[in-house]
Amino acid sequence: LPDDIYIDMSRADATPGYDQIYDAESMGRTSGAGLSVKERDGRPCAVQFDAPIREAGKEQRYYPLTVTSPAVGQTLLEIGPEGDWNPMNTVSLIDTKEGKTILMAGGMGSYTFNITSKKEEGRFILAINHVLADKATGMPGAQLRLLGNPVTGDRIDLLLAHPTARPLRWELSSIQGVKVAAGQFSLSDGNVQYGLMAPGMRASGLYVLRVELDNGEVQTIKVMRK
Repeated sequence: LPDDIYIDMSRADATPGYDQIYDAESMGRTSGAGLSVKERDGRPCAVQFDAPIREAGKEQRYYPLTVTSPAVGQTLLEIGPEGDWNPMNTVSLIDTKEGKTILMAGGMGSYTFNITSKKEEGRFILAINHVLADKATGMPGAQLRLLGNPVTGDRIDLLLAHPTARPLRWELSSIQGVKVAAGQFSLSDGNVQYGLMAPGMRASGLYVLRVELDNGEVQTIKVMRK
């Protein structure tokens, strides 16, 4: 990274003990090499090294993020590619606290959220190819899946991602075709994760969720109610 960081490592300088000034710090990652460089003000900057994605658009990877802010309240988080990036690889930001999956579609992505602590750990996950590529075309395709199935209450947590279209409305019917709930999607901040409330889904059994997109396409998925 020109003009930002230069790291020179040599085995000749290695010692068996930990050096607080020069040795790398663990960033709490579960796999892969991790490296932390401290800036002049003491803030750690993570440098991530991973093996290249072998098959573009089809290899899922997840990285937990620690987010810090100088103050609590509304905070803007911006994410963008550094260097060359294969557009077949999709990047999503998962907010586990708000139950949102933000698809970073092309170029810089941004997400505004409310931070209640100056340091958020365990809330955000950076997901690469969380929405997989279509097997036929190789391009990021439509994906409709439930985050938890069978469901135990009247809330359906749905992940719906499409490379060009957005969802308009949804309808839930019994397996016999009787409508039990319906609604429209609230589209905001690029979220592709939705919580659908279906109070009419009281009886245990199999239901069908029908989703209409703004390009006229219709997607369906089966929902099991415990």
